[in-house]
Amino acid sequence: MEKIKPFLRSDAWIGAMPGTAGFGWLAREILGRSHKVFVSERAPYVCRILCYGDSVHVSGIRDKVLVGAETGAAEISRLLGRLFRIRSIPVNGFLPIYLSPGNSIFHSSRLFNLFGKWRKGQGFPRETLFYEDWNDEAAALYLECDKDLAMLRKTISGDYRAVQTIKQHYKVSNERALAQRIRGINALRGILAPMVKTSGGYVPDFAHRFFREDAVLGLGFIRKISENSDVHTPTIGRIHKWAVKMSGLSGQPREIGFSDRVFDFGC
Repeated sequence: MEKIKPFLRSDAWIGAMPGTAGFGWLAREILGRSHKVFVSERAPYVCRILCYGDSVHVSGIRDKVLVGAETGAAEISRLLGRLFRIRSIPVNGFLPIYLSPGNSIFHSSRLFNLFGKWRKGQGFPRETLFYEDWNDEAAALYLECDKDLAMLRKTISGDYRAVQTIKQHYKVSNERALAQRIRGINALRGILAPMVKTSGGYVPDFAHRFFREDAVLGLGFIRKISENSDVHTPTIGRIHKWAVKMSGLSGQPREIGFSDRVFDFGC
């Protein structure tokens, strides 16, 4: 963003899809308030990279996506809806996106379920399907993280009218039904858990984007919000501490350019 800043027109939109780990606040800090910034809750498509920077395989299309902006949310929502041909729902501000149950808690819950008891030197005999083998324990962790987010939304004022809980999103009432629902999503079939093969078997790949972007950075961003608002988020905190320890990364938002003032919700 620093590199493109001198070339941006005032009417250009800058955004991230998804933009759950604080992109909007970081962009505002770098670009200032004279530029228009948006973030979305999820990516519009479920896709896998075929050739980086060139092509992807699209396995699913979202039925809707939430789009947040501090100003002009309706404008950018209409534009994205036309571009991606999906239902785009505008929300006011970035917090509704940051505190929605997106990939940060989705992927991290499953990672902790799979590898939370793993120890160095231990190898798994085979690879595991990340979504198709989703179990009740992973679903329970997912729901507990969702409760943490709900507590933050209850404490911090924001436009959360369009934000759904996990149970509402998947139309389920308990963890068993949730696990069954996730296992049956066709667009997520065939995706393996992040593991690498070694002489001693398969081990977690802590350099994978699920760890770096979601479990470390994504949850770290949410933890920073919870600390600044004095809200206890026990499950998110437990998974994030584990991810930081296992990956060797700091998990601190300031490491990628955030200053503490962006977490002043009144600014």
